Amino acid sequence: VEDIARWAHILFKGNVIKQESVQRMRQFVAITGTGATWTGYGLGIQRYSANGIELWGHSGSISGSSSLMVYSPLLDISIALVDNDHGANHFGTVLAILPFLQSNLNQ
Repeated sequence: VEDIARWAHILFKGNVIKQESVQRMRQFVAITGTGATWTGYGLGIQRYSANGIELWGHSGSISGSSSLMVYSPLLDISIALVDNDHGANHFGTVLAILPFLQSNLNQ
């Protein structure tokens, strides 16, 4: 999980591929029918909205496992969650911890 969070951070900061490529990844197309949290899709990344904070990342699942990786450009933090419960609500966890992170990062 730590490696996934680190990957999100260095990817979106432009430390792995050219910043121009990262900007092209972030050319999001609006998504409808996925609820209020997943708001767009770019080149291999999803755009989310959590408590008014834009996040970039990706989610995935396979039988018996699910994961979510997000990066907040506003807070300059990455969050990664992985478990062996296919029904887990990772985005609910992100929504729960973001206010704590935001208040502690702004001090």
